[in-house]
This record gives sequence, structure tokens and C-alpha cells, in this order.
Amino acid sequence: MPPEAHGSDASTKLARPPQRIGVPRETFPGEKRVATVPEVVAKLVKLGFSVAVESGAGDAASFSDDAYRAEGATIAANAAELWATSDIVFKVRPPSTEEVALVRPGMTLIGFIWPAQNPDLMAQLAAAKATVLAIDALPRTLSRAQKMDALTSMAGVSGYRAVVEAANAFGRFFNGQITAAGKVPPAKVFIAGAGVAGLAAIGTAASLGAIVRANDTRAEVADQVVSLGGEFVKVDYDEEGSGGGGYAKVMSEGFQKAQREMYANQAKEVDIIITTALIPGKPAPKLITAEMVRSMKPGSVIVDMAAEQGGNCELTEPGQAVVKHGVTIVGYTDLASRLARQSSTLYGTNLFRLSEELCKTKDGVVNVNMEDDAIRGLTVIKDGEVTWPAPPLKQAAPPPPKPAAAVAEKKGGHGHGSSAPMPAKTLAILFAVAAVVFWFIGAYAPAAFLGHFTVFVLACFIGYMVVWNVTPALHTPLMSVTNAISSIIAIGALVQVAPPLDAAGADVVRLWHKDDALPAGTDLVAVPGGFSFGDYLRCGAIAAHSPIARAVREHAARGGYVLGICNGFQVLTELGLLPGALMRNSGLTFICREVGLRVATSASPYTSAYAAGDVVTVPVAHHDGNYQIDAEGLAALKDQDRIAFTYAAPVNGSVEDIAGILSENRRVLGMMPHPERAIDPAHGGTDGKAMFAGLASALLAA
Repeated sequence: MPPEAHGSDASTKLARPPQRIGVPRETFPGEKRVATVPEVVAKLVKLGFSVAVESGAGDAASFSDDAYRAEGATIAANAAELWATSDIVFKVRPPSTEEVALVRPGMTLIGFIWPAQNPDLMAQLAAAKATVLAIDALPRTLSRAQKMDALTSMAGVSGYRAVVEAANAFGRFFNGQITAAGKVPPAKVFIAGAGVAGLAAIGTAASLGAIVRANDTRAEVADQVVSLGGEFVKVDYDEEGSGGGGYAKVMSEGFQKAQREMYANQAKEVDIIITTALIPGKPAPKLITAEMVRSMKPGSVIVDMAAEQGGNCELTEPGQAVVKHGVTIVGYTDLASRLARQSSTLYGTNLFRLSEELCKTKDGVVNVNMEDDAIRGLTVIKDGEVTWPAPPLKQAAPPPPKPAAAVAEKKGGHGHGSSAPMPAKTLAILFAVAAVVFWFIGAYAPAAFLGHFTVFVLACFIGYMVVWNVTPALHTPLMSVTNAISSIIAIGALVQVAPPLDAAGADVVRLWHKDDALPAGTDLVAVPGGFSFGDYLRCGAIAAHSPIARAVREHAARGGYVLGICNGFQVLTELGLLPGALMRNSGLTFICREVGLRVATSASPYTSAYAAGDVVTVPVAHHDGNYQIDAEGLAALKDQDRIAFTYAAPVNGSVEDIAGILSENRRVLGMMPHPERAIDPAHGGTDGKAMFAGLASALLAA
């Protein structure tokens, strides 16, 4: 062949025209989703593709033809036109027989296929000489595949919608309420299966105020259940249920028997059951028997999310909501479709991420690279040849063992530091610099600052020695650093509460939480805050079980004075010395700033030095400072003039902006703001000083 002709041929191969992506209207009965949305169309166009959408394809999901046109798509009049002019077709549901007839040789089809469940469909598509990528066959264990994981996206939507359907069928509130007609208890929800759908359901039900319990055969999900506000119910049988690809495996008969017993007990107790258990390629396991349904309370609800695969409940009727034995059993198979706009947006984004992997050159031409693990897993048919199932993913080779000498070198050290000593010259320089810094601070800093600075330095040293030097076998480096910081804060808080009391004339004794008795003649117990980094761990609830807590409760019962600040306020509510509870701030934000604090009453030892209505400036630093109490308790606080402080402006979502409250005998005060940090001009203000002076006067008078 002449050189000119050869070059011309090569150029033709390289300059392939951009391919066209077609998005048809879904034909499956009741399906409202669409495979892409207008905002994703614009992104596909930037990849070089042209996009065609069948007229009306997005109507059921609230996406108009004009919205698609505005983002660069063309509108095909009908399905035949769309399939005839498209190189790539995006779908949600597997194609129908009529749609398979429209598939052309060389066409690429992307969507849910379920090859294990649809062998006839696979044979038809192979005969059509198409390339088929099943989004449900994605290797989900690949970290980079998560952006394409449509199964997870749809499961999350379905889990949320399952709770909505349960709430719709349930005849009561999810959350407990106090009404003029009496108390309404919260709903009890049990969720079988804590995969993506189950976790979404747990979070949704918990956010609605229900008491949520959950179970899964995989023990590792227990922490995830608890983190979302649920209680993990363990089966009394020792067997691990993790299967391949993040799915559960089929359990032994012994485990299944113990599991059925647990489900039977839960069915008698709860109001709502949501089942999510599925095993790929197998019928849904039967978890809820007819006998369990009969044992449930009238008006209870079962939402069977596995209905399309036969259902987890024996009495489920796929696609229907039926009432049997007084229990509503919801077997809808289109939960994701019932939130069509949201699920279409998520699904369209998943397919766009896949398109990015298929078209890394951004020239509008896909390359089905069978050397790519993610693409190989997705590809179930390549040019008419069935390639499913994909071979197992290659496991990374284990790292070679470290040389013995390297191990021996580390034995001399401990904790997180290096075993090698610091060079003498470097050490001398560091000491010299530190000495100059400390001399400068001591020579020019105010006396008030020096005391607090000394405390800080000592706290840093103690935090380092106690925590940082813990061996890595017992603590991860991150955990050690976190705990070191917490140690600093805790010690600082303990010491900072004492100075204002010392200044007010009190004889202050510092106690450790592991002490089990108060010194004889104790008048006041101050429970400090300052554990801001531990708010997430509900330190108050933990501290309420410490050895010293019993002595504090007995002291209060004798009429002794107790002051709880910040997390100390939380401790007092957990001890039952004050009503209500401290919840996470509105917006889940950590707040650390000065706020205006209004004195609600001066009729207490703690507020006697103020006038009712005074506004003082005091710092706050908390995450769980949102004070909540029921309507009856709030009315009692108001009637008895027991609200000590309120925020001058909303801060954290507290009911009626309450910042501090008093006990019935007015000798116990809990407050979130930190008055001990407002007693010295060096701290920015002295508005908190009067509280301690007034308290000291009351103690002396008593």
C-alpha cells in the first residue's frame, strides 16, 4: 500500500466521530425513574458525547423535554427513532422483549440487567451482537468503583422510602409526644438487615424519634447501627455472616433457628418491622413467618423491601400493600421509583461517572477496556460474546516481611517516639529556645496569665506522659493524640473552676472521679465542664456512673450545694439532680464564642448578685448544649421560677433558649456557659465573677 493511502486510513481510524447516548422512556409498569437528568446531560456533552432523550422520558420524574433541550440534548419523537440513532443506550430497568428487538449490532447498552436472574435476556442480547454493561455487576469492593455504585444509591433511597411508607401505614406518631390528652409513646421499629438500605432506614427512623433496633448476620455492622441511633440486637449464636463483595452469606441451620427465635421475640414487642435481607442470585430468605405476623400487635406494619425477590415475609404480596391478621404488610417493589426525581439524579450521576471511566480521552467515544477490573466486572456481554461472570479480582500481593534487623532496631523505643536519641546539639538548641521563650513570657506577661499558662504547660506534659507514650499496640497514633488533647482540656477545666472559688474565699479541695467520698464538711460540689472534644461520647452520661457520682447525689439529697458547668450540667441531668436532657446542638455544630446571657431570676444563691433581667457576657464551648425538656417539665420550671439563665439570642436550639436551671430547693445549678472563664480582665471580661461572689456569701451565711 502506498504511504499516502496508509496514512489516510490511519487518520480515519483515529478520528472516530463522537457517539450518541440515547435515553429512552422506561416501559416497565409503574417505573418513574429516568436514566439521566438535565444537569448530567450537560456533563456528558462536555465529555464529547451527543445526547438524545425520548420525548416524555423524564415527565414522571418531573424533568421536562425543555429542561433537557436547555442542557444540550435533542428530543427523539419515539422509542424507535431513539434506538435507531443511538450508539449507546442508558436504561434503568432491563430491556423488554420489544426493546431487545431494537438493539443493533455494535450498540452498547448500560443499565440494570441482573444476568443471574435473566438468562433468557442475556441470550437475546448476545444474539443481537451488542455490548452490555450491567451496572448491578459492578465489583463493589473496588474503592474507586464507589462513585459508580448505583446499587448503593438506589438502596439508600429505598431505605429512606421504606420508613416513609411505614409511617404512612402506621396509625401513630413515630416520636413520643406529650399532648393535652396525655403521653404518646414512641414507635418501636425493628430493621432486619443493616446493609445500605437498612442503615438508611435506621437513620431515617431514628431521626423521626422512633426507638430503633436492628440485626444483621455481619457482626462488623453493629457499630454502624449504634452510630445512627439504633440498638444492635445480636443473635445468640456464634457464626460470622460476611460473604463476598460486602454481601451477607447463607447462614447455617443452627444460626437460622436462633435468628428466627430472636425475630419471633421482636415481632411481639415492636410496632414496625422493615426487612432488607437479600443474597445475590438467590431468593430472598424467609425471616418473618405467618405465625410471627399473627403475634404482632393490631395496627403494626411490615415493610418488605425484598418483595421483588419473593419477600422476607411469608405473607408478602409483591407490589401490594395488604392487611393480614391486623398487620399491614407493604410489599412495594418500586420504592426507589417513588422518589423518582431524587433517585434519577443519583442514578444519572452514577452512569456519568461510569462514562468518565469509559471515555477518559473525552472525545465522545467509549472504550470498553477489559483490562480494567471495574469495567471487566461490569461487562457481561462484549460484541455478542457472553463474558459474565467476571473472573475473581486479583488480590494484592502481601508486603514482604521486614528484615529482622529493622525490627530489632525498634525494640529500644516505646510509645510513638523514635528509639534513637536526639542529637546533643539539636537538644541543646531546643532547650535554649524554650528557655528564652519562657523567660520572655515570665518577664512581660500579666500575673493572671502566668497562672493559667503554668497550668496549661503542666497539663500538656501530663497528657503527653500519660497517653502519648502508650504503646501503639494499645492505641493508634490518632487516638493517642486525641486523648492527649482531652487530657489537657480536662485538667485545665478542673483547675480553672477552682480559682474563682478560691478568690471568693472558699477552701477548695480537688477530687478525682475515681474517689468514692467527699471530704467531711463539704458545702459545695462543683462539677466542671471543658470536655468539649468528648461531647460526641456523651461524657455526662459516662461520668454519671463514676465512683464519685454516688457521693455527689447523696450530698445533694442532704441539701448540699452543687454547681454543674457545661458537661457538668449534663452530668447533673444524667444523675437525676436536674430535669431534662442535653442534646446535640441544632445543626450539629460545635459552638465556641462569647454570648449574651440573660439572668432570669435573682432568687437563688448563684444569681443573687445579679438583678433579674441583667444581660452578662459569658463564653460557651459545647456541642451537646441543646437543653430539652417536655412541656410538663417546662411548665414546672416556669411556675417555680427555676430558670436561672437564658440566652439573650438563640445559640444552640435549647427550648425557650434556656442556658441554666435550678433544682427545686434552688441549691443545685446546671448551666452550659462558662462563668469561670469570665472572672479576669485577661480573659476578656469579669461578668462571671459576681456569681461566685454571691455563692460564697450564701455559703458563709449558711
